[in-house]
Amino acid sequence: MNGERAAPRIVAFYLSTFAVMGIYMPFWPLWLADRGLGEAEIGTIVSVGILVRVLNPVLAQAIDRIGRTRATAIVLCTASTLSFALFEFASGFSGLLATSVLLGLSFMMIYPMTDTLAARTAGEGYGRLRLWGSLSFLGVNVASGLALDRFGVPWLYPAILTALFLSVACACFLPDPPRSTTPSHVVRPLATVLANRRFVCFVAGAGLIQASHAGIYSFGTLHWKSLGIDEFTIGWLWACGVLAEVILLHNSARIAQRLQPRHLVLIGGACAIVRWSLTAITTSEVALFFVQVLHALSFAATHLAVITHIRRHVPAEASVTAISVYAAIGTGLGMAGATFGAGFWFAAFGAGMFWIMAAIAGIGTLTARLSRMV
Repeated sequence: MNGERAAPRIVAFYLSTFAVMGIYMPFWPLWLADRGLGEAEIGTIVSVGILVRVLNPVLAQAIDRIGRTRATAIVLCTASTLSFALFEFASGFSGLLATSVLLGLSFMMIYPMTDTLAARTAGEGYGRLRLWGSLSFLGVNVASGLALDRFGVPWLYPAILTALFLSVACACFLPDPPRSTTPSHVVRPLATVLANRRFVCFVAGAGLIQASHAGIYSFGTLHWKSLGIDEFTIGWLWACGVLAEVILLHNSARIAQRLQPRHLVLIGGACAIVRWSLTAITTSEVALFFVQVLHALSFAATHLAVITHIRRHVPAEASVTAISVYAAIGTGLGMAGATFGAGFWFAAFGAGMFWIMAAIAGIGTLTARLSRMV
């Protein structure tokens, strides 16, 4: 696989898929609220859509064995587009919940597969490909804030559907990495990954740190609106965090050379604790922008730690499975549980919910630290 020819195609796919999340993640709860759902119902729908990641390793193992990245991406993006289209026809809590499950089953598998492809293509320069996804998220965030101010919540559905159609088109041009010379019936990626207890403990800790972002992902927009902040400024708050993430990813090769994954994950966890503690007590718009800069460390440093560890220590024929186990254990179970709880905690405590997120980040940091002792 020619890295120079493959990189632009991977970048295009990152741009399209992160455009979807740039609208969906921060603003979709507003669409659900517009349908008459309460905070707890929104938290349930978002968390169940995330929880389906626990099934990702099964599909990931098939991807590792077959090695047909392009065909798999086309199928997943097409299924995601069709699933999301059903939201227009879904009614009531149960209908919206079922549609979220269908969307999660297909769309949540796209990112582990793309990260694996980018890491195998660029090596230590993985971050320079991945940052384009973050830039896409940033740009779409700002544009979405403007569009919401002008067109209102109904604009969200056609915008996300359009981005999903673009992802299908970009998937058609993805490269396929070299296939493993090991016979597919011999390769057992899932068993290989789960047998490594130190790895499982490490990604569980990192996953809990990521799960602590559930509060801001699900209710950040609603929390900021409760402080009297308009949608345009909210878009910039999201964009500020992502811009900080982009800067870190741009320098990821040098960072990965100087810091071991275990150091990166501890830094990420510590900054997550600080970030959520400050979010719980901060009401100033200016201060919130500074708090959002910590996203570079709470999210990006933690994510880079896991990707670097997998690239260095996990066989190539098990890499998609390894990232999917990370997603299933941490950002699947952990994120779903935290998102589900966030709905109730936000309804009961308001901004106090972020203290609970800080506690989750603390548990994740300790778990990642203990992985060296397993």
